[in-house]
Amino acid sequence: MAKLKVAGTWAGVLEVEPENWTVLMLREEIAKRSNMGTESINLIFAGKVLKDFTSEEKSSLSHLGIKNNSKILACRVSVEEGKTLKNELLADDERNRRLARIKAAVTALSKRHADGALPIEDFDIELEDQSGKKVHFSETDRQAIMTGLMLHTSGKQFIRKQMFSDALEVLTMGEEAFSLCNPKSIELVDNIPILQIDMVWCYFMLQDIAQLSVAGLRLEKAKEGLERAHGKDSSRFRLLQAGRSSELALYLRLELLEGVVAYHSGQFDKSRKFLTSAQAKILPATSAR
Repeated sequence: MAKLKVAGTWAGVLEVEPENWTVLMLREEIAKRSNMGTESINLIFAGKVLKDFTSEEKSSLSHLGIKNNSKILACRVSVEEGKTLKNELLADDERNRRLARIKAAVTALSKRHADGALPIEDFDIELEDQSGKKVHFSETDRQAIMTGLMLHTSGKQFIRKQMFSDALEVLTMGEEAFSLCNPKSIELVDNIPILQIDMVWCYFMLQDIAQLSVAGLRLEKAKEGLERAHGKDSSRFRLLQAGRSSELALYLRLELLEGVVAYHSGQFDKSRKFLTSAQAKILPATSAR
């Protein structure tokens, strides 16, 4: 048994078993002694708010470093704030479950590709936005982003090998992985818009007209995402890339695909506009050789 010194909404000494007690159990006990609901209390230890993890191991008090004579501060929050915290934790748990399912699917897919086209090792890199500023995110977001980047890289490898069906399957999982991230964490990086373009490129190469409406929506999202990441008229991108051909290839593919989608949607004037713009990008590059 360990004795915890509690202050705040209730003050006193509480005897617990750190190895067996969870944060939720501690919160419920302090809430009961405070004559308050569990959603109305935040517990603070070592300057951090304790969260009700779903994993028994992670939520045990001993795992969190709580031991005999540890000091716990119980703070009152509004019911709405308490519900918001609970909903955030539930949402985070759901994201973790979906991410685990994606990783399991990646492992299963990797067995079909013994050539290493689908690596399952963890990426561990730092992301920067187009201004060169590091992007900070939570552990769940980091895992989702790393999984999305890994799948996108693998999808591009399949595209190079002209294995477009396999590429589309992997890119779809990559898109789902990215969808688990907090949008604000990655809205200024261009990985997701480029993944959207790669997916539509697969539709194009597979001649999958059935995906026409979805392709149009993906390209719209990609264009919006690139504008957020690269600036209006890709101004930030041009500054950083210093005129390299990567910008040309990216926007050339985007306009080419926009032209194809518009044509098959019966928007011929719009299609001509996109394709003419794409052609204008090709001709200078060709004449410069």
